[in-house]
Amino acid sequence: MAAYHDFRTTALLDLLEKPESAEVWREIDSRYRPIVIGFARRLGLSLEDAEDAAQETLLRFSKACAEGRHDPAKGRLRSYVLGIAHQCIAGVLSSRRGLSDRRGDSILGEIPAPDAMERLWDEEHHRVISRRAMNELKSGTRFDAKTVRAFELIVIEKTPAGDVAEMLGMSLDSIYAAKHRCTRELRRIVAGLEKAYEMVE
Repeated sequence: MAAYHDFRTTALLDLLEKPESAEVWREIDSRYRPIVIGFARRLGLSLEDAEDAAQETLLRFSKACAEGRHDPAKGRLRSYVLGIAHQCIAGVLSSRRGLSDRRGDSILGEIPAPDAMERLWDEEHHRVISRRAMNELKSGTRFDAKTVRAFELIVIEKTPAGDVAEMLGMSLDSIYAAKHRCTRELRRIVAGLEKAYEMVE
């Protein structure tokens, strides 16, 4: 059986009723918790509050799936989770401001418009995938640590190739080869993750 991170979101949801659903939920949690936390932080929550909002979002989503309230035929999973996150973030804001006895309309009004919300969500989605892809490049590929470090320095940290070569004791040809090979592999990893994260239409 393939690793859960190889499954598209649709396939993971199909597995929730099977005996291994606890493992499926761990995979779903690993995918969406960092997105919700980053999204909440972008909306002004502290790290602690963002973690609380993410926990509540995933608990509500879990309950909705268990009760059959999420119907993939009625919309994208992203929109469904985003809607839950929206309400949870508003709830945390309301609670922290001592407004839990109100309906929360004023709090919701402080959150960006739907199109801006989706843009922020997508940005966090891509950030999480990029981070996960980089971790996989480091630990799940054939490249040695020096090759990956050369790639990080020249591509991510924008260090001049000559400086990288001197720092790592590598030739310029080796530096450029590392850049080319790691870039190609990272693109492959990102494409695989994007496919795995593919949302329910």
